[in-house]
Amino acid sequence: MRYWILASSVTFSSFAIGLALLSAVEATLVALVARSLARRPSASRASAFLALRLFPAAGALAFAAALVLPTFLYYEPSHTDEPLRRTMAAVAAIGIVLLARAVWRVASTWIATRRLARRWLRSGRPIAGLAPGLPAFVIDEPFPTVAVVGCVRPSLFVSDRVFEECTADEVRAMVSHERAHVASRDNLKRLLLRACPGLPFGARLDSAWSAAAEEAADAAAAASDPDRRLDLANALIRLARLAPEPNLPAGVSAFYHGGSIETRVRLLLEPPVPAARRHERLMAVLACATLALAFVVSAPAIHAAMEALVRLLP
Repeated sequence: MRYWILASSVTFSSFAIGLALLSAVEATLVALVARSLARRPSASRASAFLALRLFPAAGALAFAAALVLPTFLYYEPSHTDEPLRRTMAAVAAIGIVLLARAVWRVASTWIATRRLARRWLRSGRPIAGLAPGLPAFVIDEPFPTVAVVGCVRPSLFVSDRVFEECTADEVRAMVSHERAHVASRDNLKRLLLRACPGLPFGARLDSAWSAAAEEAADAAAAASDPDRRLDLANALIRLARLAPEPNLPAGVSAFYHGGSIETRVRLLLEPPVPAARRHERLMAVLACATLALAFVVSAPAIHAAMEALVRLLP
């Protein structure tokens, strides 16, 4: 029993410590990354902001579960009589609280989203041909809603008011925008962001990712068609004038989330020149493989350092 209590304490405390250290690294990178991405395509910016936001939590989780715990299980004798230090227990408790809060944030968002979807499905009317391959429903909502709800089996919901206030071309453009969100799995990414602790710069990165994701969906929906870009810009302006900011769960992708639309409209009417694609994904894979190899090679040294550190704790 002592062995597994120690294993759990080492793992959860490693997660808390790793999260703190990687959050400090993230804080130093935010301004630099934001400046370097200013001229990049919206899809590249969205991917970069998402990776930077997930970096502390994902890195700390990988460090604790894929390195520290296996190292402990492999090198620590099962009959150990090493005492559980009070400091380690306190830090482990912090790690447990952080993980429990992440699970709660994801669960509460998932429940709120499911509740909204069920309400709209009960009152909605199916509409065929609006979004082939995607279930679509017309709903009676005061807010001019065009939204995709769900991660596994997403559905499209469009309010009656949208059909009343917007042209057919504008409706098709907005539906294409929402289909781009489905293709990018943006609702799943929103859930992952909800799992991240509220660290310094976290809210800023959440907003930056959301803005870039909307711009990327606009670009994917419009492609190189100037008429479609104009339809999207007109629809965005029209919806922004019709109603205040909507009250939707964090896990829902909507054409209009409220707030300023200036940047999106400008990018639609004056699209930037596409930049040459680089090998970001290949570089990321190589970096991860190199880091994993370094962890495996240094496992004995890491275990020795962990033992020395634990002995110093009160």
